Amino acid sequence: MANKFTQKAENTLSSALALAKELGHSYIGTEHLLLGIISQGKNDTNDLLEKSGISFSALYNAVTAVMGTGRQSTLSHEDLSLNAVTVLKQAGEIARKNGRWSVDVCEIMLAAMVNE
Repeated sequence: MANKFTQKAENTLSSALALAKELGHSYIGTEHLLLGIISQGKNDTNDLLEKSGISFSALYNAVTAVMGTGRQSTLSHEDLSLNAVTVLKQAGEIARKNGRWSVDVCEIMLAAMVNE
């Protein structure tokens, strides 16, 4: 990724990677990005998700119900799905349009909503 990410966004990406590994998935998808966002604790983005009735445990259970689980896998940031790459690129475009040089969690969330 050519985009610069804020520390919160970097933490989100690291969490997405860790959760995809934990679930035994062979890729890091938009569902993992969303799990990474919601796993970061109290912030404006999570407040919005909570007000919509989305909790980490509910989303985690939904992902495992739909995508299943496997043995813990070995992944790197290079294992982003095409959709996840698209979301991160769009997040960069949103940040630039708003005069920001780095992508924050809110841009990732907005891009994920637009992409789906």
